[in-house]
Amino acid sequence: MVFRSLIVVAALSVASVAAAQTAVESQVQEDTLRQVQNFESVLVSAVNQAASKVTDRALKAVPDFKLRLEANPIAKGFVMPTGGGMFFLVEVPGIEATSQLLWVQLRQMQPRDPNTRVDNPLSVDPPMMTNPGKEYSEYTRQAVVEAMLDAITLPLTEGQSLTVSVGSTPDPANPMATLKRLYLILKAEDLMALRANRITRDEAKAKIVEKRY
Repeated sequence: MVFRSLIVVAALSVASVAAAQTAVESQVQEDTLRQVQNFESVLVSAVNQAASKVTDRALKAVPDFKLRLEANPIAKGFVMPTGGGMFFLVEVPGIEATSQLLWVQLRQMQPRDPNTRVDNPLSVDPPMMTNPGKEYSEYTRQAVVEAMLDAITLPLTEGQSLTVSVGSTPDPANPMATLKRLYLILKAEDLMALRANRITRDEAKAKIVEKRY
């Protein structure tokens, strides 16, 4: 299913990137393009994993009702010119507005979660879900970060960066859609240091720059 936001906003947000990609595409080695395509698939899988987590959590809170997503995730990678590194655009499908609103109504009808009681401090189970959109956003961020840390085969060199832009296009039909995109930036030097075991995974994760706009 084609995610309609890719036509409306994504094309605008990466217009300059796409233009640069067209100019240098013929100069990019076939192996590099294959690595870009592979990482596109990794990013799509990461978003799908996040979606599976949130739907599973939602089912625990409201049995027999499964949240529905608007579409399938899409990832598109670009090799930047003049040694600029790589840029990946990830379009995350939102939770269908009607589906989420109905879930919220059904959730309010469920018995109170015993894990939220003050007199149950020893419970090790996480509290039941109350905000699917918030958890979906966080699961997606975590999954993309982990995917970036695993991208040790991408042919990046010193001075370059791996940048991933994550978001969904605002949709008048879905007030749950967000206006801001998340940009995750990891320097090639840090990824190379992780690859060579000079820094730990947690140290590399701490070096990822996050911006929202």
